[in-house]
Amino acid sequence: MKRVLVVTCVLLILTLIVTVSIFYRELNYSIEKDIIPRENRTFERKEGIFFNKEITIYPSNVEIVEYLPNQSKLQIGVTIETWNINFGVLPEGVDGRRYLNLDNIEEGRYKILIKSAGNISSMINIDEDEFYLSPGEYRQVPVFLNTTGSKSGNYTGEIAVITIIPKYSFLERLS
Repeated sequence: MKRVLVVTCVLLILTLIVTVSIFYRELNYSIEKDIIPRENRTFERKEGIFFNKEITIYPSNVEIVEYLPNQSKLQIGVTIETWNINFGVLPEGVDGRRYLNLDNIEEGRYKILIKSAGNISSMINIDEDEFYLSPGEYRQVPVFLNTTGSKSGNYTGEIAVITIIPKYSFLERLS
């Protein structure tokens, strides 16, 4: 009798794990096909059976200008808009850095994914692009721009911050 009960419990747990993993796959987000450049930050919420997904999209751009060693003046541009991952005007070979300020004011632990898209994405580097935010936790995530090897011109794209929110606390470890 105990063996039948144990086997039944194991089968139920395996069924739950398989079901959760199937629905978790729906949360995998392909930014390259789903994001269209916008003028300002946008927010989208998607409901799932086990998880909700919140997507905040930030525009990102840079104008790379040719640097000539004999130039007496070099024009650069900087933006102070916190919602905009705009690197301004930079000379070839000069790197930039902006920050995403993220905090969790809710009660549950959330998984955060950060992805980039557009022709700027090959220059974007985010060291922490997948992590968890615990309740009350604040994190400043640097977004680096490496212009080495890039030609002068305008580069645009987006940075998406995807928050995966489990609907039930026992799913926090699976998010």
